[in-house]
Amino acid sequence: CSSAYGLIEEPINEKKSLPITFSTQSHNRISVEGGGIEKIFGDEAYFNITIDRTTGNAFVTVTRPIPEPTTLTVVTSSGIIQDLSVTSEQKASEHLILKETDEDFDPLSSLSSSYHQPTVDFLNRILEGK
Repeated sequence: CSSAYGLIEEPINEKKSLPITFSTQSHNRISVEGGGIEKIFGDEAYFNITIDRTTGNAFVTVTRPIPEPTTLTVVTSSGIIQDLSVTSEQKASEHLILKETDEDFDPLSSLSSSYHQPTVDFLNRILEGK
């Protein structure tokens, strides 16, 4: 007895392309643990991509064999980007789960307290009637 599909869990690393081999026999699923997928960019000659907005999962079908690795770029709902270096072969469907880590992009990181401190001080002075 064997699995009907492969399961791969990988932490997101925006600085490194993640190598993966997709099935040419069935659709492949990409999901984000605790999040969703906003967009995927890739060569339409090789991929048919559908994003299910209710689940946040992406379903990728390889439309023809990929002779050399090609890039598929995944954008998560929190704005993190992961490049995939995709090849294909005849095998069971893949399920790739991307995991966001603490080191990943924090949408509030650019809104640090030191950046907004002058505005906060100004508003506090207004509230104090100064």
